[in-house]
Amino acid sequence: MLKKAISDSKSLGRLKSDSARLFYTWLIPHLDVEGRYSADPDLIKGHVFPKVKSMKVEKIKKLLIELAEIDLIILYRNNGEDFLQLNKFFNHQKIRKDREGETKISAPNDVNSEVIQGYSGVTQEFASTSKVKGSKVKESLSKDIVLQIISHLNEKAKTNYSPKTKITTEYINGRIADGFKLNDFIYVIDVKCEDWIGDLEMEKFLRPKTLFATSNFEGYLNQKRGRKINHGVGGQGDNKKISALFEKQKREGDFDGLDDKEE
Repeated sequence: MLKKAISDSKSLGRLKSDSARLFYTWLIPHLDVEGRYSADPDLIKGHVFPKVKSMKVEKIKKLLIELAEIDLIILYRNNGEDFLQLNKFFNHQKIRKDREGETKISAPNDVNSEVIQGYSGVTQEFASTSKVKGSKVKESLSKDIVLQIISHLNEKAKTNYSPKTKITTEYINGRIADGFKLNDFIYVIDVKCEDWIGDLEMEKFLRPKTLFATSNFEGYLNQKRGRKINHGVGGQGDNKKISALFEKQKREGDFDGLDDKEE
């Protein structure tokens, strides 16, 4: 479901025309579960705008560049094919991943992906004045992933962490460098929220420093869903066993400075 907050988007307001805003909003229903789609103008014309005569292929090429220039999308190439990634996709969508098929499109930060600096589908004259800076787009991609992860954590755990905090960014980028993807972070957040929400001893560990630590992340990722602890009446149960386990992990260093003051 598309969230109403999209109406307040400053980036959409910066688009040059209503055609560009139409192009952006009509793309959304065609995106996969990660917010990705083909960036082939002919395919977009045939699938997204088959009945709109004014939305010609050349116009689609220019609109793709316009959206990329103000960071609404990322244009990238993977194994010879062009794709797009909608930035802040989860900010505007309520996605039930258990009801959606897995993406078949590699991420922009995949080892075989290359951010497009001058989109090949655009005429040379237009591309010369409309290049997307690779470093700027990659930086935008990193910030967008961090924002999506922290927004999801705050929504699920009712926390208020900032995506701009240095230590939070370092934990997330560290796991991305290890090869983990956005949906891996979403899964870890979801599975630990299922485990710990309602347990006063454990809720405090629903934080980036614990969830995304090197020593914890992969273990949480491999945890099966549906093993929520029974907290009993009033939301609090017998925490002795899990607290003892947690203390053992702390002694062994599993939580990477768990008792340090949050920066």
